[in-house]
Amino acid sequence: MSSLNETKVEKICSQSAKGRELMHHNRRHLSRVYPKGQRIDSSNYNPLIFWACNVHMAALNFQTPDKAMQLNQALFALNGHSGYVLQPEQMRVPSYDPFFPSHLNGFTLQIIIYGGRHLPRGSRSISNPFVEVEICEPQENGNKYKTNVVVDNGICPTWQLSTLVFDVIFPDISFLRFTVYEEDMFSDPNFLAHATFTVRNLKTGFRSVPLKNSSNEDLELASLLIHIQITDDKMNGMEDLYSSIQQLRVRTTELSSQVCESVWAPGSHNSYQQQLSELQVTQHQLMELTAMRNQRSVTHNCENGF
Repeated sequence: MSSLNETKVEKICSQSAKGRELMHHNRRHLSRVYPKGQRIDSSNYNPLIFWACNVHMAALNFQTPDKAMQLNQALFALNGHSGYVLQPEQMRVPSYDPFFPSHLNGFTLQIIIYGGRHLPRGSRSISNPFVEVEICEPQENGNKYKTNVVVDNGICPTWQLSTLVFDVIFPDISFLRFTVYEEDMFSDPNFLAHATFTVRNLKTGFRSVPLKNSSNEDLELASLLIHIQITDDKMNGMEDLYSSIQQLRVRTTELSSQVCESVWAPGSHNSYQQQLSELQVTQHQLMELTAMRNQRSVTHNCENGF
């Protein structure tokens, strides 16, 4: 079994060619990643990129109940926190490639947050809560939204109804995370509660989301009321738009990898600047097409009574 420092593995995973070599290695050998020695505050790294590269054991500082530990607990909740979790079948086939995820059968996730109940108190006796919702994936894609702030109501707040649209690229290793904050008198967010789930286990329809505190312990009665809708753009008459978005995503991934490799290559300043400029243009085009697709998807669901 190989035991590697997070810095070394992170550098390998940031380069597509070396990342694939690590994946092939992990198909025949066990590997473990551990936190770097500079984490004297017992903080944790993001384990998603390592899981995506088929690393078998991502060692974390369990004494720190941060976002990384929340993802870890959500993953191992699949087997009741007992033993190993088998890698999804799609990640065990030879064609699996996290650096070009267009073949991973992604989908669109639409969420409406209606309200909450019995939210914990923050720094004040009455909180001003809002909810931040995000999709956590190996490749950061900006899939994060937040609701409006409800003033002076932590018992049964209701938020303005709006459909939050998320693109799920890695359905087998993606997580849906809710974080409830309160806004203080300086408009700064203060943590109240959270809930994290694996995307592959989500069910459609109305759902009650039980919340946990900062130590990942259940909060009695605290929950959110949401509605979940899972759609496939390829089945909604938007196949061309979906294909364009996927191509831009693949190109964005390629350029990101090239930019990372150029940083380490000597005498590649001009190439780095050119790739960085193209990456920024591609990201802007991706944002525009995604916004257009989101609007069409919401309209389609409204017309069909969702």
